[in-house]
Amino acid sequence: MTVLALRMSRGANGVSELHGDVSRRMWQDLYPGKDADSVPITAVTNGVHIAGWTTASSSRFWSRHVGEGWHEKMLDGKFWKHALTPAAIPDEELWALRTGLRRELLEFARKRVRQQMLRHGGDDASLSAQFLSPDALTIGFARRFATYKRAPLFFRDLDWAIRILTNEKYPVQMIFAERHTEG
Repeated sequence: MTVLALRMSRGANGVSELHGDVSRRMWQDLYPGKDADSVPITAVTNGVHIAGWTTASSSRFWSRHVGEGWHEKMLDGKFWKHALTPAAIPDEELWALRTGLRRELLEFARKRVRQQMLRHGGDDASLSAQFLSPDALTIGFARRFATYKRAPLFFRDLDWAIRILTNEKYPVQMIFAERHTEG
Protein backbone atom coordinates (compact mmCIF):
# COMPACT_ATOMS: atom_id res chain seq x y z
CA MET A 1 0.00 0.00 0.00
CA THR A 2 2.88 2.36 0.71
CA VAL A 3 4.25 1.87 -2.80
CA LEU A 4 0.81 2.50 -4.29
CA ALA A 5 0.40 5.62 -2.17
CA LEU A 6 3.82 7.00 -3.09
CA ARG A 7 3.26 6.39 -6.80
CA MET A 8 -0.28 7.78 -6.86
CA SER A 9 0.13 10.82 -4.64
CA ARG A 10 1.17 14.30 -5.60
CA GLY A 11 3.48 14.54 -2.59
CA ALA A 12 4.76 12.67 0.42
CA ASN A 13 6.34 13.73 3.66
CA GLY A 14 7.72 12.36 6.90
CA VAL A 15 6.60 13.65 10.27
CA SER A 16 10.05 15.01 11.17
CA GLU A 17 13.35 15.79 9.45
CA LEU A 18 14.74 12.44 10.54
CA HIS A 19 11.63 10.55 9.36
CA GLY A 20 11.83 12.33 5.98
CA ASP A 21 15.51 11.40 5.63
CA VAL A 22 14.91 7.76 6.58
CA SER A 23 11.91 7.55 4.22
CA ARG A 24 13.90 8.99 1.28
CA ARG A 25 16.57 6.34 1.78
CA MET A 26 14.03 3.58 2.42
CA TRP A 27 12.01 4.27 -0.76
CA GLN A 28 14.86 5.38 -3.03
CA ASP A 29 14.39 2.31 -5.26
CA LEU A 30 10.99 3.68 -6.35
CA TYR A 31 12.75 6.63 -7.99
CA PRO A 32 15.32 5.21 -10.42
CA GLY A 33 18.20 7.52 -11.22
CA LYS A 34 17.69 9.68 -8.12
CA ASP A 35 20.07 9.73 -5.22
CA ALA A 36 18.48 9.52 -1.78
CA ASP A 37 18.65 13.29 -1.21
CA SER A 38 16.66 13.87 -4.42
CA VAL A 39 13.80 11.47 -3.62
CA PRO A 40 10.66 13.64 -3.47
CA ILE A 41 9.72 12.95 0.13
CA THR A 42 9.79 16.05 2.26
CA ALA A 43 9.38 16.55 6.02
CA VAL A 44 6.88 18.44 8.08
CA THR A 45 7.53 18.86 11.77
CA ASN A 46 4.42 19.30 13.86
CA GLY A 47 3.99 22.85 15.03
CA VAL A 48 2.70 24.13 18.31
CA HIS A 49 -0.02 26.76 18.50
CA ILE A 50 1.53 28.93 21.21
CA ALA A 51 -1.74 30.56 22.30
CA GLY A 52 -3.36 27.15 22.71
CA TRP A 53 -0.51 25.58 24.69
CA THR A 54 0.56 28.48 26.88
CA THR A 55 -1.15 29.04 30.21
CA ALA A 56 -2.08 32.55 31.27
CA SER A 57 0.52 32.45 34.07
CA SER A 58 3.35 31.34 31.78
CA SER A 59 2.38 33.90 29.14
CA ARG A 60 2.56 36.65 31.78
CA PHE A 61 5.93 35.28 32.96
CA TRP A 62 7.46 35.39 29.46
CA SER A 63 6.00 38.83 28.75
CA ARG A 64 7.48 40.16 32.00
CA HIS A 65 10.92 38.63 31.39
CA VAL A 66 11.47 38.85 27.65
CA GLY A 67 8.93 41.47 26.61
CA GLU A 68 5.47 41.75 25.16
CA GLY A 69 5.11 40.11 21.76
CA TRP A 70 7.57 37.30 22.60
CA HIS A 71 5.23 34.79 20.96
CA GLU A 72 5.71 36.56 17.62
CA LYS A 73 9.46 35.91 17.82
CA MET A 74 9.29 32.14 18.26
CA LEU A 75 11.53 31.45 15.24
CA ASP A 76 14.04 34.23 15.97
CA GLY A 77 17.11 32.42 17.29
CA LYS A 78 18.95 35.65 18.14
CA PHE A 79 16.04 36.84 20.26
CA TRP A 80 15.89 33.61 22.24
CA LYS A 81 19.67 33.34 22.61
CA HIS A 82 19.61 36.68 24.41
CA ALA A 83 16.29 36.10 26.17
CA LEU A 84 17.31 32.80 27.72
CA THR A 85 20.58 33.92 29.30
CA PRO A 86 20.84 33.45 33.07
CA ALA A 87 21.01 37.23 33.46
CA ALA A 88 17.65 37.66 31.69
CA ILE A 89 15.73 35.18 33.82
CA PRO A 90 16.95 34.28 37.30
CA ASP A 91 16.99 30.55 37.98
CA GLU A 92 14.77 31.00 41.03
CA GLU A 93 12.03 32.65 38.97
CA LEU A 94 12.18 30.00 36.27
CA TRP A 95 11.92 27.30 38.96
CA ALA A 96 8.99 29.17 40.54
CA LEU A 97 7.22 29.16 37.15
CA ARG A 98 7.81 25.43 36.80
CA THR A 99 6.54 24.79 40.32
CA GLY A 100 3.44 26.91 39.74
CA LEU A 101 2.66 25.17 36.45
CA ARG A 102 3.07 21.77 38.11
CA ARG A 103 0.60 22.79 40.81
CA GLU A 104 -1.85 24.03 38.16
CA LEU A 105 -1.61 20.68 36.35
CA LEU A 106 -2.14 18.66 39.51
CA GLU A 107 -5.09 20.79 40.64
CA PHE A 108 -6.65 20.40 37.19
CA ALA A 109 -6.14 16.62 37.32
CA ARG A 110 -7.54 16.41 40.86
CA LYS A 111 -10.63 18.36 39.79
CA ARG A 112 -11.20 16.06 36.81
CA VAL A 113 -10.74 12.91 38.88
CA ARG A 114 -13.18 14.27 41.49
CA GLN A 115 -15.76 14.92 38.74
CA GLN A 116 -15.22 11.42 37.38
CA MET A 117 -15.58 9.87 40.83
CA LEU A 118 -18.83 11.77 41.42
CA ARG A 119 -20.21 10.52 38.09
CA HIS A 120 -19.43 6.98 39.17
CA GLY A 121 -20.91 7.19 42.68
CA GLY A 122 -17.90 8.26 44.73
CA ASP A 123 -18.49 9.14 48.37
CA ASP A 124 -17.09 11.89 50.61
CA ALA A 125 -14.36 9.61 51.99
CA SER A 126 -13.02 8.74 48.55
CA LEU A 127 -13.31 12.35 47.38
CA SER A 128 -11.28 13.71 50.29
CA ALA A 129 -8.32 11.40 49.63
CA GLN A 130 -5.21 13.38 48.70
CA PHE A 131 -3.45 12.20 45.57
CA LEU A 132 -0.96 13.50 43.02
CA SER A 133 1.96 15.00 44.89
CA PRO A 134 3.66 18.15 43.58
CA ASP A 135 6.93 16.69 44.88
CA ALA A 136 6.86 13.51 42.79
CA LEU A 137 8.25 13.01 39.31
CA THR A 138 5.14 13.07 37.13
CA ILE A 139 5.06 11.12 33.87
CA GLY A 140 2.11 12.04 31.73
CA PHE A 141 0.41 10.71 28.64
CA ALA A 142 -2.31 12.97 27.37
CA ARG A 143 -4.55 13.84 24.44
CA ARG A 144 -3.76 10.86 22.25
CA PHE A 145 -2.36 7.68 23.67
CA ALA A 146 -0.64 6.61 20.46
CA THR A 147 1.25 3.33 20.30
CA TYR A 148 4.43 4.98 19.04
CA LYS A 149 4.79 6.64 22.46
CA ARG A 150 5.69 3.15 23.73
CA ALA A 151 3.99 3.43 27.14
CA PRO A 152 3.71 -0.38 27.51
CA LEU A 153 7.52 -0.52 27.83
CA PHE A 154 7.12 0.85 31.35
CA PHE A 155 5.06 -2.19 32.27
CA ARG A 156 7.15 -4.83 30.50
CA ASP A 157 8.80 -5.71 33.82
CA LEU A 158 5.93 -5.34 36.27
CA ASP A 159 8.08 -5.88 39.37
CA TRP A 160 10.40 -3.07 38.25
CA ALA A 161 7.42 -0.77 37.55
CA ILE A 162 5.98 -1.45 41.00
CA ARG A 163 9.34 -0.66 42.63
CA ILE A 164 9.54 2.61 40.71
CA LEU A 165 5.98 3.65 41.52
CA THR A 166 6.19 2.76 45.22
CA ASN A 167 9.63 4.20 45.99
CA GLU A 168 9.10 6.59 48.92
CA LYS A 169 12.52 8.23 48.62
CA TYR A 170 12.12 9.03 44.90
CA PRO A 171 8.36 9.19 44.28
CA VAL A 172 7.00 8.74 40.77
CA GLN A 173 3.41 9.13 39.65
CA MET A 174 1.75 8.67 36.29
CA ILE A 175 -1.17 10.47 34.71
CA PHE A 176 -2.97 8.90 31.78
CA ALA A 177 -5.49 11.24 30.23
CA GLU A 178 -7.54 10.99 27.11
CA ARG A 179 -10.09 13.38 25.78
CA HIS A 180 -13.52 11.97 26.44
CA THR A 181 -16.65 13.18 24.78
CA GLU A 182 -20.09 12.30 26.04
CA GLY A 183 -21.90 10.57 23.32
